[in-house]
Amino acid sequence: MNEEDENNFNLDFESKPNNNTSYPMIAGILLILAGLISISFWGFTVATLDSTFEMIDMSEINQMNQSITLDEIKPVVNTCFTILIILSIFPILGGILSIRKKLMPIAILSGILGILSFGMLFISPLLSIIALILIYMSRNEFN
Repeated sequence: MNEEDENNFNLDFESKPNNNTSYPMIAGILLILAGLISISFWGFTVATLDSTFEMIDMSEINQMNQSITLDEIKPVVNTCFTILIILSIFPILGGILSIRKKLMPIAILSGILGILSFGMLFISPLLSIIALILIYMSRNEFN
């Protein structure tokens, strides 16, 4: 083999990118974990909401607005927590798509919704941000 053939071989070998990183798998696991943490956090919060409302001192709230009662506040709080539980489902979907290396835009959107789900206040958004970075770094591996 002469020197010119060796240079051609090296160029061909180096031009092939490695499309087999574990970033999508790690991102998928992080997104699924973020979704599960968020669902369990908000589910526990909804389950214990009645006991939490029993601890609220309505005299402080009535000083701000005389017409609000606890029965008027409960549906609003339940609706907010229900929305957060629904938002927590999307990171799980994004995690599955990331593990399968399919539909990168939906995986990214699911990661963004994972940031908005606020599970355990900072843990789920942090996991979702790390997963988004990993998905972006491995964007060439998605179909």
